[in-house]
Amino acid sequence: MRLSEALPEDLILCDIKARTKRGALAAIIRRLVKCGKAAGEEALAEAVLGREKLQSTGIGGGIAVPHGVVKTARSLSCAMGISRRGIKYGSIDGQPVHLIVLFVSSKTRDVHYLSLLASVCRIFDSKRLRREVVAAESPQEVLQLIRAEEARECQLPGGLPA
Repeated sequence: MRLSEALPEDLILCDIKARTKRGALAAIIRRLVKCGKAAGEEALAEAVLGREKLQSTGIGGGIAVPHGVVKTARSLSCAMGISRRGIKYGSIDGQPVHLIVLFVSSKTRDVHYLSLLASVCRIFDSKRLRREVVAAESPQEVLQLIRAEEARECQLPGGLPA
């Protein structure tokens, strides 16, 4: 599964103003609930923050991939928050996070989640793409950049089929 297929425009928050991990995650969770992807903002926040207590999901390079499992999730859902200023997140490289891709599911073992997580890691391995997404002015532009990177990835030797 490609990130562009799982990430709707209404779940992309450009230029989150929150300066903390908790604040940024709260904004993204609020949007997921508002868009009907899960019920119970509190339970979802508890699941995501509980996972963060085990180990930060800041994977380095300005990226975080938090996730939570809640029974109220309608299906596997994905949302993105972008911070131009950066968020102190406790990432493994100690650097601020600019891109947060949050996953929510009702199942603890979801093969689509692993596929999406791999997709995020692959496409955002590109520093150029990370810079362009952080600078993007709209959710439409973010998705356009992601789709272009996915298409480029498929054209590389050993790339994934379209």
